[in-house]
Amino acid sequence: MVSGLRLSDSVDQLALLYLAAIQGIAHGTRHIIETLNTHGYAVNVLAVTGGDAKNPVFLREHADVTGCDLLLPESDEAVLLGAAMLGAAARKTYPDLRTAMGAMSRVATRISPGGAAVRQYHDNKHRVFFRMFHDQQAYRTLMGG
Repeated sequence: MVSGLRLSDSVDQLALLYLAAIQGIAHGTRHIIETLNTHGYAVNVLAVTGGDAKNPVFLREHADVTGCDLLLPESDEAVLLGAAMLGAAARKTYPDLRTAMGAMSRVATRISPGGAAVRQYHDNKHRVFFRMFHDQQAYRTLMGG
């Protein structure tokens, strides 16, 4: 759901819509992390792979919105590297998968969230996100879905 943007096809408005979409995904991720953390987990670091790892806007917004450090791997081929790790562990080149992962992968980049002002902005925006989330659930119920 998008709220508060003008119906316009200007470059500035399209850029705002793009940013809103990225932030919406990031706030959904934050919601998942907060739910996990209230159930005994302690998620504060995210490993990022795939196409979105090449998108600086996606990365910056996810770090800022979630409050988590993002770790980007040295290898661009996460699936192939994962398969190689499984093979190395199965072949007993390493005693277990965790050891293979530690030996065969390295962090190339760490992206940390912004400072206190950025955090406050996203805390406020997360309250808006959560309210819109609950409103959308209510709309769905009203429509019998």
